Amino acid sequence: MDKTYLENQMGVKLYTMTEFAEYLGWTQQRLSKIYHSQIKGAKVRTKVPDPVFSGLRLLWTEGQVKQYKKDIRPNYKPEWRKIDGKQVYGRVCRMCTDFKRIEDMSGKNSPYCYTCISRKGGEKRRLLGETTSKFKPRSRVHVRKYNPQGKLQCRTCKIFKDVAEFRAGTSPQLRPDCKDCLNARRRERYAKKGDSNE
Repeated sequence: MDKTYLENQMGVKLYTMTEFAEYLGWTQQRLSKIYHSQIKGAKVRTKVPDPVFSGLRLLWTEGQVKQYKKDIRPNYKPEWRKIDGKQVYGRVCRMCTDFKRIEDMSGKNSPYCYTCISRKGGEKRRLLGETTSKFKPRSRVHVRKYNPQGKLQCRTCKIFKDVAEFRAGTSPQLRPDCKDCLNARRRERYAKKGDSNE
Protein backbone atom coordinates (compact mmCIF):
# COMPACT_ATOMS: atom_id res chain seq x y z
CA MET A 1 0.00 0.00 0.00
CA ASP A 2 1.10 3.53 -0.70
CA LYS A 3 2.09 5.71 2.28
CA THR A 4 0.02 8.72 1.10
CA TYR A 5 -3.04 6.47 0.68
CA LEU A 6 -2.67 5.24 4.28
CA GLU A 7 -2.18 8.81 5.55
CA ASN A 8 -5.41 9.86 3.84
CA GLN A 9 -7.26 6.84 5.23
CA MET A 10 -5.96 7.25 8.82
CA GLY A 11 -5.90 11.06 8.88
CA VAL A 12 -2.42 11.23 10.51
CA LYS A 13 1.11 11.79 9.24
CA LEU A 14 3.12 8.58 8.90
CA TYR A 15 6.90 8.18 9.16
CA THR A 16 9.06 5.60 7.40
CA MET A 17 12.13 4.25 9.20
CA THR A 18 14.37 6.74 7.34
CA GLU A 19 12.14 9.70 8.29
CA PHE A 20 11.87 8.40 11.88
CA ALA A 21 15.68 8.24 12.14
CA GLU A 22 16.07 11.73 10.62
CA TYR A 23 13.56 13.14 13.13
CA LEU A 24 15.64 11.69 15.99
CA GLY A 25 18.91 12.90 14.41
CA TRP A 26 20.12 9.31 14.01
CA THR A 27 21.16 7.16 11.05
CA GLN A 28 18.67 4.65 9.68
CA GLN A 29 21.12 1.86 10.51
CA ARG A 30 21.11 2.78 14.22
CA LEU A 31 17.30 2.78 14.49
CA SER A 32 17.03 -0.40 12.43
CA LYS A 33 19.54 -2.16 14.69
CA ILE A 34 17.61 -1.19 17.85
CA TYR A 35 14.27 -2.25 16.33
CA HIS A 36 15.52 -5.65 15.09
CA SER A 37 17.33 -6.34 18.40
CA GLN A 38 14.05 -5.62 20.17
CA ILE A 39 12.17 -8.07 17.89
CA LYS A 40 14.73 -10.81 18.64
CA GLY A 41 14.07 -10.33 22.38
CA ALA A 42 17.30 -8.56 23.30
CA LYS A 43 17.30 -5.99 26.10
CA VAL A 44 16.90 -2.47 24.68
CA ARG A 45 17.28 0.75 26.68
CA THR A 46 14.17 2.43 25.22
CA LYS A 47 11.79 0.25 23.22
CA VAL A 48 10.81 1.40 19.74
CA PRO A 49 6.99 1.53 19.44
CA ASP A 50 5.26 -1.11 17.32
CA PRO A 51 4.68 0.11 13.75
CA VAL A 52 1.09 0.69 12.63
CA PHE A 53 1.77 -0.93 9.26
CA SER A 54 4.43 -3.54 8.60
CA GLY A 55 3.74 -4.66 5.02
CA LEU A 56 6.45 -3.69 2.59
CA ARG A 57 7.60 -0.79 4.80
CA LEU A 58 7.48 -0.11 8.53
CA LEU A 59 5.38 2.97 9.30
CA TRP A 60 4.87 4.89 12.55
CA THR A 61 2.41 7.67 13.38
CA GLU A 62 3.59 11.18 14.23
CA GLY A 63 2.41 10.72 17.84
CA GLN A 64 4.50 7.55 18.27
CA VAL A 65 7.60 9.25 16.86
CA LYS A 66 7.26 12.32 19.13
CA GLN A 67 6.60 10.16 22.22
CA TYR A 68 9.67 8.03 21.48
CA LYS A 69 11.84 11.15 21.21
CA LYS A 70 10.60 12.23 24.67
CA ASP A 71 11.23 8.77 26.15
CA ILE A 72 14.82 8.30 24.94
CA ARG A 73 17.52 9.31 27.38
CA PRO A 74 19.26 12.67 26.95
CA ASN A 75 22.79 13.11 25.66
CA TYR A 76 25.24 12.83 28.57
CA LYS A 77 28.31 14.07 26.67
CA PRO A 78 29.73 17.48 27.71
CA GLU A 79 28.40 20.30 25.55
CA TRP A 80 27.99 24.08 25.33
CA ARG A 81 24.52 25.47 26.14
CA LYS A 82 23.20 29.00 26.35
CA ILE A 83 21.87 29.74 29.87
CA ASP A 84 20.77 33.28 30.85
CA GLY A 85 22.48 34.68 27.73
CA LYS A 86 25.85 33.06 28.58
CA GLN A 87 27.52 30.06 26.98
CA VAL A 88 27.96 27.37 29.65
CA TYR A 89 30.03 24.19 29.32
CA GLY A 90 28.50 21.26 31.14
CA ARG A 91 26.64 17.98 30.91
CA VAL A 92 23.38 16.33 31.96
CA CYS A 93 23.54 14.50 35.32
CA ARG A 94 22.47 10.86 34.92
CA MET A 95 20.63 10.81 38.28
CA CYS A 96 18.64 14.06 38.36
CA THR A 97 18.73 14.58 34.53
CA ASP A 98 19.44 18.33 35.03
CA PHE A 99 22.04 20.20 32.97
CA LYS A 100 24.92 21.19 35.29
CA ARG A 101 28.17 23.07 34.79
CA ILE A 102 31.35 20.97 34.67
CA GLU A 103 32.40 22.62 37.97
CA ASP A 104 29.24 21.26 39.61
CA MET A 105 29.92 17.67 38.53
CA SER A 106 31.55 15.35 41.08
CA GLY A 107 34.57 14.99 38.81
CA LYS A 108 35.82 16.17 35.44
CA ASN A 109 34.62 12.99 33.70
CA SER A 110 31.91 11.99 36.18
CA PRO A 111 28.33 11.54 34.89
CA TYR A 112 26.88 12.65 38.27
CA CYS A 113 26.66 16.07 39.96
CA TYR A 114 27.88 16.87 43.52
CA THR A 115 24.33 17.00 44.89
CA CYS A 116 23.43 13.51 43.68
CA ILE A 117 26.77 12.02 44.76
CA SER A 118 26.42 13.58 48.24
CA ARG A 119 22.88 12.25 48.58
CA LYS A 120 23.98 8.81 47.40
CA GLY A 121 26.91 8.85 49.86
CA GLY A 122 24.54 9.77 52.71
CA GLU A 123 22.24 6.88 51.82
CA LYS A 124 25.19 4.46 51.79
CA ARG A 125 26.37 5.65 55.21
CA ARG A 126 22.89 5.27 56.69
CA LEU A 127 22.57 1.77 55.23
CA LEU A 128 25.99 0.66 56.44
CA GLY A 129 25.70 2.46 59.79
CA GLU A 130 29.19 3.87 59.57
CA THR A 131 30.89 7.13 58.66
CA THR A 132 34.09 6.11 56.93
CA SER A 133 36.08 8.60 54.89
CA LYS A 134 35.50 6.30 51.92
CA PHE A 135 31.85 7.39 51.73
CA LYS A 136 32.21 11.03 52.79
CA PRO A 137 30.82 13.35 50.08
CA ARG A 138 33.30 15.72 48.50
CA SER A 139 32.86 19.41 49.10
CA ARG A 140 31.52 21.53 46.24
CA VAL A 141 34.00 23.47 44.11
CA HIS A 142 34.30 27.08 45.28
CA VAL A 143 33.02 29.29 42.49
CA ARG A 144 34.99 32.53 42.19
CA LYS A 145 32.99 35.75 42.40
CA TYR A 146 34.49 38.88 40.83
CA ASN A 147 33.12 42.42 41.06
CA PRO A 148 33.33 44.93 38.15
CA GLN A 149 36.70 46.25 39.43
CA GLY A 150 38.21 42.75 39.11
CA LYS A 151 38.37 42.10 42.85
CA LEU A 152 37.71 38.67 44.35
CA GLN A 153 35.23 37.77 47.08
CA CYS A 154 36.58 35.96 50.12
CA ARG A 155 34.77 32.72 50.97
CA THR A 156 34.79 33.37 54.73
CA CYS A 157 34.30 37.13 55.24
CA LYS A 158 32.48 37.71 51.88
CA ILE A 159 34.44 40.98 51.30
CA PHE A 160 35.80 41.84 47.84
CA LYS A 161 39.59 42.29 47.97
CA ASP A 162 42.56 42.55 45.59
CA VAL A 163 43.84 39.34 43.99
CA ALA A 164 47.16 39.73 45.85
CA GLU A 165 45.30 39.11 49.15
CA PHE A 166 44.48 35.56 48.00
CA ARG A 167 48.04 34.47 47.19
CA ALA A 168 49.75 32.51 49.94
CA GLY A 169 53.36 31.37 49.74
CA THR A 170 55.01 30.78 46.36
CA SER A 171 52.07 28.91 44.82
CA PRO A 172 50.56 30.63 41.76
CA GLN A 173 47.09 29.30 42.64
CA LEU A 174 44.65 31.60 44.39
CA ARG A 175 43.22 30.50 47.72
CA PRO A 176 39.47 30.74 48.41
CA ASP A 177 40.13 32.72 51.63
CA CYS A 178 42.02 36.01 52.04
CA LYS A 179 45.22 36.32 54.13
CA ASP A 180 43.39 37.97 57.06
CA CYS A 181 40.92 35.08 57.35
CA LEU A 182 43.71 32.49 57.04
CA ASN A 183 45.73 34.22 59.80
CA ALA A 184 42.65 34.48 62.04
CA ARG A 185 41.96 30.77 61.60
CA ARG A 186 45.59 29.94 62.36
CA ARG A 187 45.47 32.01 65.59
CA GLU A 188 42.30 30.19 66.67
CA ARG A 189 43.96 26.83 66.03
CA TYR A 190 47.02 27.76 68.09
CA ALA A 191 44.81 29.14 70.88
CA LYS A 192 42.89 25.84 71.07
CA LYS A 193 46.18 23.93 71.40
CA GLY A 194 47.29 26.29 74.14
CA ASP A 195 50.34 27.40 72.17
CA SER A 196 51.24 31.08 72.40
CA ASN A 197 53.13 30.92 69.09
CA GLU A 198 51.41 32.85 66.27
